[in-house]
Parts: sequence; C-alpha cells; structure tokens
Amino acid sequence: MVGVTHEELASAAVRQGSPVEIIYMKEGVVVSPGTVQIIKGAKNMENAKKFVDFLTSKDLQTMTATKLNMRASRNDVPAPPGLKTVSEFKIVKEELKSELANTQVLLDKFKDIYTSN
Repeated sequence: MVGVTHEELASAAVRQGSPVEIIYMKEGVVVSPGTVQIIKGAKNMENAKKFVDFLTSKDLQTMTATKLNMRASRNDVPAPPGLKTVSEFKIVKEELKSELANTQVLLDKFKDIYTSN
C-alpha cells in the first residue's frame, strides 16, 4: 500500500505507532515553505511586523517543530525527530502551473503505477 501525504502527518502516524514508514523519493521531494505576509499599507503596521517577528522567531519555530512535528522555516532549528534533514534528500523544484494544467494526467499516472500488478 502506498500513500502520499504531508511529512508532518506521516510523522505523526509513525509516532502514534501506525505500521507505516516515511520514504523520501530518490528522484526528489518538493519542499513547500509556509509563508507570512504583511498587506501594504496595513493600519497596524508595527503590530503586523511584531507578529511576523513572533511567527518567525527561533522560539516559536522550535516549538512548532517539537510540538506539531512540522519542519521549521528557519535553518537554525533542527528537523523534528524522525524526519530527515533537508540535506539528506534531493529537492526538486515545484512546477505548479504545469502540474495544475496536467492534474488528471498526473493522477492517472499515479493510479496506473500503484494499482497495476
């Protein structure tokens, strides 16, 4: 059986004792960072900047990694237990426009690979 999911969900399943293993594809893995933005001309610009500083702080990123088992956006926060470090797998660039335009082709290929005997 094969499943594709976000890393933190797979890691949570492993930690909870599910009979699964996290496999990083040798062909490469897409790494999609979360983002935070401030709207230009925000009414409370100083508070917005403080909030971004809080979200990107080492303390919060460390807590996110340890409590939520999510990979941090910062390079100085280690990967959560059970996850490989980014340097241990190949990263491939996400081609979102192409992937969205070819969604059905990709789904059909995935289905064909994993349902054929």
